[in-house]
Amino acid sequence: MSKRDAVILLAQGGTRPAAIAERLQVPPNSIYAWLREARKQGIDIPRFKRGGARKRAVVTLPVQIVEALRPEANARGTSVRELALAILREVATSDLTAALLDDPAWTAGQLREADHG
Repeated sequence: MSKRDAVILLAQGGTRPAAIAERLQVPPNSIYAWLREARKQGIDIPRFKRGGARKRAVVTLPVQIVEALRPEANARGTSVRELALAILREVATSDLTAALLDDPAWTAGQLREADHG
């Protein structure tokens, strides 16, 4: 499958162009051009507003964490950002947060270390 085909399939699935660009390591302008061309050819692709409407908090990850996640992200065909978000989403929406924080091995010192990377 070509990158252009992958872009079209991801967009049809609702993935925003900026996320597609990051995931496939393609310049955003190329993504928009391919989607525009595909729409002209009659391919049904939803329209996306630039910039997004959702408010987001910014979480900065230390380089060591990004580099530790990179092999897993690459193995799964996703970006480090998408993998980190998926992990945080799962921890936050399950009982993993309490389990981690209640673990005797997880100390306040580790929390402070995590804050300062």
